[in-house]
Amino acid sequence: MVSRPMRGVATMRVGGLALAAIAAGALVAAALAAHGAASAKRSTRIVAASRRTFGEGAWSWFADPRAVYSRGRIVAGWVDRDKYVNIASIKTSSVYRVRIGREQHRDDHGNPALIVRPDGRISAYFSDHNGPVIYWRTTTRPGDIGSWGSLNSYHSNTPGSHGRTYPSPVHLSAEQRSWLFWRGGNWSISYARTLSSGNWGHAHELISNPGQRPYLKETSNGRDEIDLAFTNGHPRETPANIYFARYRHRVFYRADGSRITTLSRLPMHPSQAGEVYDARKHGAVPAWIHDVAVDSDGNPVLVFATRSPTRAGRSPRRTSSATTPAVWCSTTATRAPSTPR
Repeated sequence: MVSRPMRGVATMRVGGLALAAIAAGALVAAALAAHGAASAKRSTRIVAASRRTFGEGAWSWFADPRAVYSRGRIVAGWVDRDKYVNIASIKTSSVYRVRIGREQHRDDHGNPALIVRPDGRISAYFSDHNGPVIYWRTTTRPGDIGSWGSLNSYHSNTPGSHGRTYPSPVHLSAEQRSWLFWRGGNWSISYARTLSSGNWGHAHELISNPGQRPYLKETSNGRDEIDLAFTNGHPRETPANIYFARYRHRVFYRADGSRITTLSRLPMHPSQAGEVYDARKHGAVPAWIHDVAVDSDGNPVLVFATRSPTRAGRSPRRTSSATTPAVWCSTTATRAPSTPR
């Protein structure tokens, strides 16, 4: 591929595979591998890969997808130590890299979340940590990160002073619309959907637990379902539980197919959803959600970790603690019943 410098975009050509892209899919791979080990229908093989790094950079796992696959290439994103938002297009023999924006602060919360649009173009969404707006840019050609359109901004938000963090886009072809999730002004999980005009609609609350900060991971089949895996708060501030809900045709369901609520009656409280992990039943040991995926049978697979409680007021980063990974798969998940749109 020939580098095509453009106004406002810095480019860099390097060889090898990108560590950022490999890491982006590691947790989902672990989840599916663990479930596959218990299934005779399929097997998972993990192969070694060469690695190349781009210097210091970071991402938060709550802004997703951090990597997508488009036209034979992995496209991954991160924010570097100089606050630039980076996108790399990765193939076996080469990596093509661009910078598409810059954050106000050096912070791992500023990484871009990527989505491949129905026409093959790629959009990247990003914001500062508790930032005033959500930004996005879209490539001008399908799968080509060398040419980007203008910088756009989304200003709607749920009430509150905590800004916007973790933008995460999803597209549902059956609805012919996209969804955007983020942590909103009052720390609730918020969302917006595209209108018939293609513009983003107003912000709404999806998951609310007043006084706490729920954390969300989501995935989609790309057609008519969105799977949501989330906590009821931050594990440093509460014995955090893990919950699951599946959206389909304007209704939210638990993994067993029982109905939670409808789109018109949001927000939902975490306790309304299906409970995957209850900290109270495990000595008040809190949990972190890490990833959610769907296996070949349509069952949700969650990756989460439990962490031994730390001393009050101390960050887990500064206190010795034990972390235990866990994988949960619902083998009794049922298809949501057909409902009016």
